[in-house]
Amino acid sequence: MPLTVHVDGAPHPARPGQTVAAVLLSTGRVSWRETRHGGRPRGVFCGIGVCYDCLVTVNGLAGVRACRREVREGDRIETASPAAGGEALGGPPPAAAPRTGAPAVDVPGAVPQPGREPAPAADVPVGGPVAPSPVVEAPAAPPPDEPPRGTAGTGSGA
Repeated sequence: MPLTVHVDGAPHPARPGQTVAAVLLSTGRVSWRETRHGGRPRGVFCGIGVCYDCLVTVNGLAGVRACRREVREGDRIETASPAAGGEALGGPPPAAAPRTGAPAVDVPGAVPQPGREPAPAADVPVGGPVAPSPVVEAPAAPPPDEPPRGTAGTGSGA
């Protein structure tokens, strides 16, 4: 049974199980957003949800990976294409607030901050836990008829 979804306000047919990316590709689009720095076009790159190049807004929820989200009847898909005004992902990121105070985490090897005690060394070395060393067996004990090593000539008879 065909579905109807809305891409940037226009209705488009879709099939059950189809991803948002597949619907966008079926409309002839190969990109639907631009990078923040440089304005380079982006669409499906990896197709498995790892790269985050295919982000869209679905039903008002920004940052949805188009290659992972299956469409549902009546979905409203907004892209950040120039035709959509480029604002579907919320426009440019907000300016970062100035950082104040000490960081929440001490970084090994970082320069200590004035008035702050360095964090104690962690029990786990950098790179994760160390595998246990192989077991080294102690040399076999000497046979019972031999005196223990290092005790020859120290007897009490003279």
